[in-house]
Amino acid sequence: MITFSWENNYDRFYAEAETLCKAHWNEVGSHRDVLPFNPRHEVYRHLDRLGTLKILVARDEKEMVGYFFLIFGPHPRSVEKILAQDDIIYAKPEYRKHFLGFRLTKIAAETAQKHAHIVSFRAKGNRTAFLRRLGFLPRDTICTRIGDLK
Repeated sequence: MITFSWENNYDRFYAEAETLCKAHWNEVGSHRDVLPFNPRHEVYRHLDRLGTLKILVARDEKEMVGYFFLIFGPHPRSVEKILAQDDIIYAKPEYRKHFLGFRLTKIAAETAQKHAHIVSFRAKGNRTAFLRRLGFLPRDTICTRIGDLK
């Protein structure tokens, strides 16, 4: 049985999830040829200390099988409004047939909806149907390319 819990200690999360995070990066990390796996732990620790980082963890028995990072903060264009944004989401491949990614996203969206004025989640490629089922509407398309710096 898969259980879900919100955790707020980044270092404890990462100590348990490092192997899973590396698998995540190796599978779906963007621009792996330019961006090596090298998380900015101090940024996540800072957000954790501020109370603006929420980590949703999925476990099967005692093993971590997925996670979703949610970041809260003032909206850049309206400081009195709170914005909730997704940061990273991952579900182990063998758990995807159980819709683990959707379940993580649904729980995160429900939580964000209760604590933010605007909730903004991204979808890889053309996978917006996933978010549309949860009431999200596409607003922007994010395009990336590699810069000239070496």
